[in-house]
Amino acid sequence: MPKVSLLYKENTRDKILDSAKRLFEHKGYHETSMDDIVEASGLSKGAIYGYFDSKEALFESLQEKDYSELLQAAEKLLADEGSAKSKLERIADIYFLSHDSPSREQCRMSLQFSAASLSMRPVHGKVENQYVRIHALLTAILKEGIRNGEFKKGIDTDSIALVLFSTFKGLSVLWATTDTEIDWKSIRNALVKLTLDGISTDRK
Repeated sequence: MPKVSLLYKENTRDKILDSAKRLFEHKGYHETSMDDIVEASGLSKGAIYGYFDSKEALFESLQEKDYSELLQAAEKLLADEGSAKSKLERIADIYFLSHDSPSREQCRMSLQFSAASLSMRPVHGKVENQYVRIHALLTAILKEGIRNGEFKKGIDTDSIALVLFSTFKGLSVLWATTDTEIDWKSIRNALVKLTLDGISTDRK
């Protein structure tokens, strides 16, 4: 028998994850069964269990996949040229304007990940690691701005980083749990202005 190619394995794994994600978004994690995922993917149960040994493992992989690209894009900014101010603005673009705007489904998945982290230790560890990485990135940019004279010396970089992260997470929860309409571009612009007005020096 011919060997199964690495590309085939990756494509099959992605197909399973995409099917599971659609179901988790629309039905919720607890209401979705492995049989639902089997039916949605068009694959056999044996094929799915060959990649994921449980629904929890599928959920963990989705959580990691959803955040990895976003985190990698944000972390690349540290090595880029440009001012600290421009890096904060680009981080806001990544979190508020990627894929035009976060969909309600994406925000609901994010909320499910956060809730699941309370009872699923592997998910909890990954959620915690993601926050640590984002917080470290934001504080590094703020400290860079202090060093080059863009930002005021006395600012509390840890607290500002926490406020910025919490603002996005809070808006995601609002978007996921209510019918409130959010203009993500306007929110992005308002948050950037409020932040920069508060921490910038008078230097042009």
